[in-house]
Amino acid sequence: MVDRDTLLSIMASLDGYVGELARLAQVPVADYKADSTKWGSGRYFLQCAVECCLDAANHVIAAQRLRAPTDNADVFAVLGEGGVVPTDFVPALQQMARLRNRIVHLYWTVDDALIHQMLQTELGDFERFKRCLLRLVEPPSLSPGWAMPQSSH
Repeated sequence: MVDRDTLLSIMASLDGYVGELARLAQVPVADYKADSTKWGSGRYFLQCAVECCLDAANHVIAAQRLRAPTDNADVFAVLGEGGVVPTDFVPALQQMARLRNRIVHLYWTVDDALIHQMLQTELGDFERFKRCLLRLVEPPSLSPGWAMPQSSH
């Protein structure tokens, strides 16, 4: 069973990192690239945000006894196979994992202009991932238009 508190804790951390990334996305690209504190922060917060996704995914995989992934990119394929995330979303998630690996292991090849562009266009993937996983621990909400019965007291 997926531990609700664990998942919510990881998702809270994810929200914090994504918030920092959204703030950096507002910096003009020339200023971002010229300031090592900005691009260094962008790399770090992006790495941490992806790590949150990987940690949450691995928790779900273990809790639901899905097959063991072979690497970070495969973590998201396993979630797709298990119906936790839509299969059409898996390639975007796998790109996240590959980008994280580049930041960590091939840091000298990272294109900070590309990172900045991704901050402008791809941050929504983190929210989408979060919604997919939170469905596992949150009660389903009522359909729009349905009202809770009113008490007669």
